[in-house]
Amino acid sequence: MTRRFSVLALVVILTIGLSAPAGMAGSTDDLAAVKARIASLESQIQSSSGQRSSIATEVLAARGKLENAEADVDLAQTNVDALRDELLRRQGVLSGVRTELAERLIQLTLTRSDRDDARIQAEASVIQAYMRGGVDDPSIAFSASGIVEISVGLGYLDTLTGNSSDAADTYGEILTAEQQERAKIQQLEGSIVAEVQGLEESEHEAEILASELAIKRAALNNEYRAQTSLLARVEAEIAEFEHAKEGFEAEEASIRATIAAAAAAAKAAAKAKADAAAKAAAASAAASAPSAPSAAAAPVTTAPPAVSTGNGTLRWPIRGSIDSPFGWRVHPITWDRRYHTGIDIAGPYGLPIKAAKAGIVILAGVKGGYGNSVMIDHQNGWVTLYAHQQSLNVQVGQYVTTKTTIGWVGSSGNSTGPHLHFELRINGVPTDPMRYL
Repeated sequence: MTRRFSVLALVVILTIGLSAPAGMAGSTDDLAAVKARIASLESQIQSSSGQRSSIATEVLAARGKLENAEADVDLAQTNVDALRDELLRRQGVLSGVRTELAERLIQLTLTRSDRDDARIQAEASVIQAYMRGGVDDPSIAFSASGIVEISVGLGYLDTLTGNSSDAADTYGEILTAEQQERAKIQQLEGSIVAEVQGLEESEHEAEILASELAIKRAALNNEYRAQTSLLARVEAEIAEFEHAKEGFEAEEASIRATIAAAAAAAKAAAKAKADAAAKAAAASAAASAPSAPSAAAAPVTTAPPAVSTGNGTLRWPIRGSIDSPFGWRVHPITWDRRYHTGIDIAGPYGLPIKAAKAGIVILAGVKGGYGNSVMIDHQNGWVTLYAHQQSLNVQVGQYVTTKTTIGWVGSSGNSTGPHLHFELRINGVPTDPMRYL
């Protein structure tokens, strides 16, 4: 998200805004500029509020995803636990199978021993039968290699001898038992291989699942934390804008009160001067012509006449190049885009500053970011401002002309170097003074 004001810029803007000239008596900021800044802050608040709503929605969505992920993790963990339980069960089965296999191997060994004994007995039985004349070739009964062939051989042996040989029968049974044991052992060996493969696969699956869940949960947690952090920053930004707006609104109220008080004071002073002039004229007329009544003299005022609006109406307060013209610019301190309500005229420290036109000083003192400042009321709604002075040479209420030194060039207040900030306001509206210089 792009922030149009940094925290530092807001602090400086608020500091300057709270002390900016008003354009009428007793103020160093004009109402139009303050209102414009209030409107800008309201726009910023509205924009940030919209961003806050959007981000809050994203935070809720991220939180929902995280909760679903946690549920998936719980379910997967349950599955992992089940797989591990199954792994333990299969390990138990495998242990049992191996025990049974060992027992069967022992049994097979015993069977083979019995088989060998039975064979010896069967051979002895056949030899005895042969000796009795019943069998021509006793090796026939033991020439077969398989159980079926052995069975045939034994049957043939019975036919030759004419009676059943218990030893031969026993030998055949043992051969059959041995073959069965071999088949069972092979089956158990295959079962063991399958159990081992199943255990390895289950363990591998459990590890993969646990790893994937950990990665997924970490990613969702990071997303949720990022969204909540962004929301906190936007809310802090809105609070800063609202705080700045409150400051400008307070300054606007102060400006209005100052203008009203200055206007009332100027009106009272003008009335007092007019009354004094009328009384003086009446007394003078009465003294010069005591025998004849005369009409009251017209009020006399020391205020300057109305100014024209042509070029040259104002004189240059100092001679120098224009460092920063009237209008929109990037502020040299706050680096935000701001409306410049006057012009900056370059000049060295200590250069005398003259009044641009005759008038009454309505401000002479320090005023916030404008530093040492002088404001002159030229009547008919015209007011000029001279800011960042090194020191002042006039007082409030003093009448000055274009030959009066009102102060000296400096760099007081929020300034990047020696220069004169010169403003003209007509009926409270900042006006480009270049049109009248």
